[in-house]
Parts: sequence; C-alpha cells; structure tokens
Amino acid sequence: MQVTGYTLREAIRRQQLRRDTVAAQFSDTLHVFEGEEKQSPDEIAAALMKAEKAVAALQAAQDEYNLRVKVEGKNVEKMTLCTAVKLVGGTGRLEKLWRTAAAPKQDRYDLGRDLVRNKDEVRARSAMSTRDLTDRATKAAGYAGALRAAIAEANGTKIDIEGLDGGLFE
Repeated sequence: MQVTGYTLREAIRRQQLRRDTVAAQFSDTLHVFEGEEKQSPDEIAAALMKAEKAVAALQAAQDEYNLRVKVEGKNVEKMTLCTAVKLVGGTGRLEKLWRTAAAPKQDRYDLGRDLVRNKDEVRARSAMSTRDLTDRATKAAGYAGALRAAIAEANGTKIDIEGLDGGLFE
C-alpha cells in the first residue's frame, strides 16, 4: 500500500482516538441496572485490543517508513527520516542555548554574583563576544529550520509498505 508520513501520522491519530474512546467506556460496563442494556466488558476489551493492534501496526509501518525515507536539504546532510526526527529536538535545544547566551534575561535581583569572586572582587569576563554568540544562535536556528523543512518535505514522499490493511486508514 502506498503511504506518506502524513497519511501514517493521521491514521495513527484516528486509531488512538478510537482506542481512547473505547477505553473510556470500559468502567461504565462493569455495573448494570435491572433492564439496562450495555455492551459487556468483554466486548469493550475486544474493541480496545483491536484498536491497540491497529495503533501498533501503524506505528510499526511508520518506523519502517522513517527508516526507508531519506532527508536531505540546504545545509542538511543526507540521513534517514528517523535520524532527522530524533535530531530535530536537539537542534532546537542547542539553538535556545545560543540564543539565551546571546541575550540573557536580566533579573533585577541578580547583580551578577556568579561572575564575581568576593576575595578581591575579580570579575569574570565573557568567553565570547555578543556578536559571536548571536552568529552561533543564527547558525543554529538556520540548521534547525532547514532540518524541520527537510523533515516536512520527506514526509510527503510516497512509498509502498507491504502488509498494511487499508482498513487501518478509515
């Protein structure tokens, strides 16, 4: 069956919604009043397992997709989509570190105590200029953005994954 990263993601979300909806019904089936008609706990449990299996099958297909599809872009080296997805969080964290270093938030109660040694009032100097820090932040932001763009483009790639049941996408 031909799929994209987007179709897999949306199918997983739909199946997770089904699973969560069915799971929420379980406790209500454990008690019944005289004359009341409800699904049995066994029926709900069976529906829950069906949804769990659907989610698992789609996530396995997504893993296969992410390992088979490659990303590449401006300033982004060629790698699997799986690697790129796992790397994008780290690139964002690095970008934030550089950005925070370039323009630290000033606390009116912090008078730079960490930067002064009390014995002789020796002040620590910055290891890098604000300009260098800003350049690093800009470069990190550029790489993080390029990686996100490459991931978005790669998720549109159609590939054939064997053994997927079309009913999983309903």
